[in-house]
Amino acid sequence: MGYLQPDLAASTEPVSLWHFAKRIAGRECSAYVMWFEATATRMRAIDHDRVAASVQRRWPALVDPELFIRENEARERRAKRLRSWAAHLLATVIPSKVRRELIKDSYLITGRNSAGERVSLTLDDLAGLNIDLGSNCLIGPTTAYTDVSVRLAPTSFAGKHPEPNLRSDKPTTVNATSHALPNPGASVKLQRKTRAQWIEEAVRELSQEAPVQNLRPGERYHLICKYIKGKGGVAPSVRYVRDFFNKSE
Repeated sequence: MGYLQPDLAASTEPVSLWHFAKRIAGRECSAYVMWFEATATRMRAIDHDRVAASVQRRWPALVDPELFIRENEARERRAKRLRSWAAHLLATVIPSKVRRELIKDSYLITGRNSAGERVSLTLDDLAGLNIDLGSNCLIGPTTAYTDVSVRLAPTSFAGKHPEPNLRSDKPTTVNATSHALPNPGASVKLQRKTRAQWIEEAVRELSQEAPVQNLRPGERYHLICKYIKGKGGVAPSVRYVRDFFNKSE
C-alpha cells in the first residue's frame, strides 16, 4: 500500500479527505497543524533560541535593547515563513500525495453532487478535480463534490470494486474494468520495444517513398522522431540516432 499506515489498511470505514491525508502523509499534516497559526509569541523555545543565536551572529555588537528589537523582528519573519510553509503544505504538497494514493484504484470514493445526492467517483472524475482538504471537497471548473469520503476497497472482492447502492445522476459506478486498456498486451509489447527496433521500423516504413539515409541528419532525425511518437513510442536522442546510422554504414 505504499506509505499507507496499518490502521487504514486494516479498516474499511469511510474517512474524510483530511483524515485520509493524515494516514498517508502524517508528517506533513503534523507540520501543518504546528505551523498554520504560528506567531512570534507562540513559537517554541527551540525556535526562540535559534532566532536569538542567528541575530547575535549577524549583529554581535548590539546591546540588549537593540538586540531585543532585532530578535522580535526575526521572530515575526520566521512565524510568517512558517505560516507560508503551512499554506503550501495544505494547498500543494498534501493534496498531491493524496491524489497519488487515490489513483491507485484501491479506494471507493464518494461525494455529494450539486443535487445533494451521494454518488461514487471514478478515476476519470478525479482527473479534473482539485482536492480541497479544508472543506473536504473535490472542486472542478464546472463540478464540485462536497462531504467526500474515502474507503479502502475490500480485499475479499479479489481486485473488483463492489457496486455501491447509491443513487447517481450519471454512470459513475466504480467497477473493475472501468479503466482497463482495450488491449493490455499491446501496451506491454510497446514498452518492451527497444530504441534500435523503433528506428529500424521507422526507416523501413519511411523508406518506402524515398531512402531515409539520403536525407540530411536533421531532417532524418525529425522524420524518425515524428514516426515513433505517432506510434506511441519515446523519441531517441539525436546522438543515439546518429550513432545508429554510423554503425549501419
